[in-house]
Amino acid sequence: MNINFYLRRTVAVFMAVLTTVLSANQVSNAAEIVLRRQVTLQGPMVRLGDVADLSASNKSRLQELITTPFMPAPAPGTQKFLPVAQLRDLLNARGVSIADLRFRGAPQVVIRVRPTNLRNVSSKPTTSEPHTPTTSQTHSDQTSQRNVEKGQSDTQQPIEPTVQVVVMVRAVEKGTFVRADDIEIRNLERRKPFRAVQSLDQAVGKIAKQSLRSGVLLLENHLEAPRLVERGETVTVFARTAGVQVRTHAIAKQHGSLGALVQVETLDRGERFMARVTGLRELDVFTTGVTVAEHTTLKRKRRQLR
Repeated sequence: MNINFYLRRTVAVFMAVLTTVLSANQVSNAAEIVLRRQVTLQGPMVRLGDVADLSASNKSRLQELITTPFMPAPAPGTQKFLPVAQLRDLLNARGVSIADLRFRGAPQVVIRVRPTNLRNVSSKPTTSEPHTPTTSQTHSDQTSQRNVEKGQSDTQQPIEPTVQVVVMVRAVEKGTFVRADDIEIRNLERRKPFRAVQSLDQAVGKIAKQSLRSGVLLLENHLEAPRLVERGETVTVFARTAGVQVRTHAIAKQHGSLGALVQVETLDRGERFMARVTGLRELDVFTTGVTVAEHTTLKRKRRQLR
């Protein structure tokens, strides 16, 4: 009896301590997200810090949440409505634990992107006083001209321009997302390597196709866009034309990342057609109504013309 009594008491104390530790861990990682009613963006990716005001007791957790990308930005000059429920799904799909997140504020966020205005900048020629070369300059020019005629080059070689490249500052495992604090921009005093990534927006939110260690110069073939559509899942398909928007549901027949063309099949009639991935489980159908057979024919004709 005494042994059982002490055993039960030991187990009870252990469970109490375990519960306390888990509760303390949840409190330390807890964060509050206050959604804004509307935001205007400029970059190609939407980060959590763009659509909400965040607070957390853990500074590293707060910085991680602020820089977390969770969806591509809408097209310039357009807007997108992001409800809280969809935000939870997007964060969960990105591998963010939402159990310790508290959502408050607006029930949905209106995300706008400023239209890109390209202005032609005309340069006016500047007038200057006529320059009269000195005797030493004339002699130097004549010497350079003779060297060129003989096939010789001047001893001073032109300086290679400085280019900006993206370099890993933290190791990233294969199949994980690249975050803003994993990379930085550095100046490279030589010719740009082929397919080198030159901006943070080209890398943040992408998935590493291989393990990348710190110090690696990031190339385009190191990354891939995350899948927003999985084969076999139910997706929402939009058809927009002449100011009218029609929405329906279909089954995706292929995987797809942002901008990819995938086959979808209607739920009622089993008809297949091509649609372009525009968001998480969201696609836009061609306004011309291109079917799978027509798309295959077009691809075959393009190959024949090459």
